[in-house]
Parts: sequence; structure tokens; C-alpha cells
Amino acid sequence: MSGTVHTIDRDTSSIIIRKGAVQRRVVYDAETKFTIQNKPGSIDDVIVGRQVMCIGSFNDKSQLLATGVEIGSR
Repeated sequence: MSGTVHTIDRDTSSIIIRKGAVQRRVVYDAETKFTIQNKPGSIDDVIVGRQVMCIGSFNDKSQLLATGVEIGSR
């Protein structure tokens, strides 16, 4: 799933991603690997307005539990 970061909620370990008019919640945990331009990154690199591509599997709440998040440059 890819799109633009709309909101980051560290309290619930989730990121809202928008693609067009559709918004999706992506959840992350300690196992999620963040990368930025193919280098190691962190949740601190996830900034509202940046493009991200998330991979993972859906949980029982139909949220994508991200195993990997690739963060685009500005």
C-alpha cells in the first residue's frame, strides 16, 4: 500500500495514509523496519506529506500491520 502520510499517531502506533480520497490506517510495532532511500530509518523519518510504501498483512481490524515502511524523499 502506498500513498501520502496524512497523520501520525504515536500513541496508537499508527499512520494514516491517503491516496486520492481514500484514507487507510497502517499500524506498526517494534518489528517494523523503516527505510528511507534504501538506508535504515525510523518512525522519526515519517513526516506528514511524505510518500510512503508499506508492506505487511492485514490484522483482524482490517488494518495493515506493516512489516516494512519505505519512506520517500520530499
